[in-house]
Amino acid sequence: MGIANNGLNNVGIANIGATNTGLPLPGLGLLGVGKHGTFNQGFFNTGNHNLGAFLNGDNLIGIGPLHISR
Repeated sequence: MGIANNGLNNVGIANIGATNTGLPLPGLGLLGVGKHGTFNQGFFNTGNHNLGAFLNGDNLIGIGPLHISR
């Protein structure tokens, strides 16, 4: 659901991979933009299982360089 998504179960704009969505907060689930990977939530994440924005890697939570591994 969205615009220019490539993969399965993507919600938002320009997502590549599977099961990428926006933030897991009420009303923000449709705002996912620019993710590449699987099971990412947020904005502009690259990798797998990330929650936040501007993350590059796997299993990260946070914003850019201010992140933790889960």
